Amino acid sequence: MGDTARLWIRPTQAQDVDVVLPQLAERALAEIDRFLRDDPPEARLAIIRDHVLASIEAGRADTFLLGDAPVGIITHTPERDYHYTTALPMERYFERDFLRISRSYGQDLARRLGTGLRAYSRSEHARVGTWFSLMGFRFAGWDGDARVFVFDPGRFAHAGR
Repeated sequence: MGDTARLWIRPTQAQDVDVVLPQLAERALAEIDRFLRDDPPEARLAIIRDHVLASIEAGRADTFLLGDAPVGIITHTPERDYHYTTALPMERYFERDFLRISRSYGQDLARRLGTGLRAYSRSEHARVGTWFSLMGFRFAGWDGDARVFVFDPGRFAHAGR
């Protein structure tokens, strides 16, 4: 990565939303457009903003940082025996170091929540499977036009010990 600033994660603050949303990676914007295709285009980012602000209030949002600069936000929403994750990445988030820290984050989050994690991706980018794999998710199948990836709590139980 070349930067000497440290990578770290902290609970999301409202001002993080104001930094990340206007700078979302093009592939994230395309995925939002496909996911919220029934909503007017001009309302889509407002819908996402409301989701993130509600997640912050519920204590279910974390910001990935390089030094003091946010590069992405992850939210998680409980449903049955999984937590569904929503990623709002800036372009820097797709660098290998951030994907690796995402794996540690997923392990910690799954351990804290006591559930698996699930992510839906409507992205058409050729590397989506690789990114999710680097983050510790495995492909679980399709749900309509979305690829479903899961992160099981025990999958990496012995890694790094």
